[in-house]
Amino acid sequence: DPESLLLNIGSDESLSFYSADDFRSWSRRPVSGSSVMDACRRLRGEGLRSAITDELEDLLTRAAESTGPVLLQRVQAIAAEYGQGFQDVRRGFRSLEELAEPALRIYEDLHKNISFAVPTGYTQLDNAILDGYSKGDFHLIAGLTGAGKSALAWAIARRQAKLGYAAGVVSREMSAIENIMRLQAAEAELPRFFMRKGMPSGDLQKLRENMAEVRKLPIWINTETGTVEDLRIQTRAMCEEFGLAILYVDTMQLMRSREKHARKDLEVGAISRGLKEIAMENNIPVVGLSQYGRGGRKVSIYEKMDYLKESSSLEQDATTIVDIEIEKLDDSEGHRFGKTRPAKATVLKNRNGAPFVGVPFNYRGEVF
Repeated sequence: DPESLLLNIGSDESLSFYSADDFRSWSRRPVSGSSVMDACRRLRGEGLRSAITDELEDLLTRAAESTGPVLLQRVQAIAAEYGQGFQDVRRGFRSLEELAEPALRIYEDLHKNISFAVPTGYTQLDNAILDGYSKGDFHLIAGLTGAGKSALAWAIARRQAKLGYAAGVVSREMSAIENIMRLQAAEAELPRFFMRKGMPSGDLQKLRENMAEVRKLPIWINTETGTVEDLRIQTRAMCEEFGLAILYVDTMQLMRSREKHARKDLEVGAISRGLKEIAMENNIPVVGLSQYGRGGRKVSIYEKMDYLKESSSLEQDATTIVDIEIEKLDDSEGHRFGKTRPAKATVLKNRNGAPFVGVPFNYRGEVF
């Protein structure tokens, strides 16, 4: 029983660097053979780091008692003792013999109707991109300004959080509080423009009650990290400490790279590759949001990828690219409160399936 296994591992005092809450969080996630193997991999890595840290701390406390050559011998002994544990990291290459067992675990999970990908929570979209966002890959949601990119990403993140997947959202467009307000607008079905001075007591009470549920969702918001290099370090820590399962970056063009680039398109290309590396290193999907350039308004759906703003590298690096479009309201219809507008997500690129598959949505703008 994988759930019992995780909880029993959590009771082991030798693994005290993880709290009981960590193990409860892992046990609440969709339980499968591959998820247990992933948890054990994290335990193994953290256990090795903890053991080496203890050894080195002990070595430093006794440093005054030893000569230089003796200290060097002790450091070499520690390296030899624990070096085997990091052999895979040093070597990089892995044999088919090593990879066979993890692959078989994944096949068994798929047979039991457990996805290896992180599902979006929208059945038709999951079917179009092969069960959801594949792990270790970079994905893209693209659209014109105001087309609903952020609304779609947040809607998916909410559904994933409710399924037990911890989601990280790097927002370079809105403050953390504005993100929470938009999240609550959707969850409580209370329009964002109702959240203003003079708010009625009934709306305040509705938000209070809804916040009791929202605050439990495993969603982490980051509005401070500006460079892909910093994000790489932070994402690894989030995956190890909190089991981050998927990362969203809104938007690609507002991220930066510490490297010097002569043109903006080269910088966006470096950011795209950096996000792909983050996905591969942590075995999670990374989903970037991107705008089109002005020319994207005038071309057919089959040409839109050519107009991704400021970089063709996005098209090359992404495993899937989903275009989102919202039907415009007819002026004669006005802007009646609560009106639902047809929307459509089109899979422009799909390494795991057929491209140019359309998925119908409905969009309610006042609650995103």
